[in-house]
Amino acid sequence: MQIENDYVKEVCSCDIGLVAEVNPEAGELTARFEGRDLFNGFGELDTLVPVYTAKGPQEPGPGVSGGSDSGFDAALRDAEAEPAGATT
Repeated sequence: MQIENDYVKEVCSCDIGLVAEVNPEAGELTARFEGRDLFNGFGELDTLVPVYTAKGPQEPGPGVSGGSDSGFDAALRDAEAEPAGATT
């Protein structure tokens, strides 16, 4: 998630994006916001923060707006799938 307005890159605070690529040789991280790739030098990453959801990323791939499937995610899915009042 972008945490500051950047009028040059045309991205606003609270815009949610995904990490599209990390290029250590160039010192860049590419974040995808609404289909647009924005290149951020490693020195500019203080304007991006990770955002986590209980259900993981909404789009495939590594994301600023998601994360890997954790044990919490699996437990949540299991709880949602189990009928109310059922015992195991």
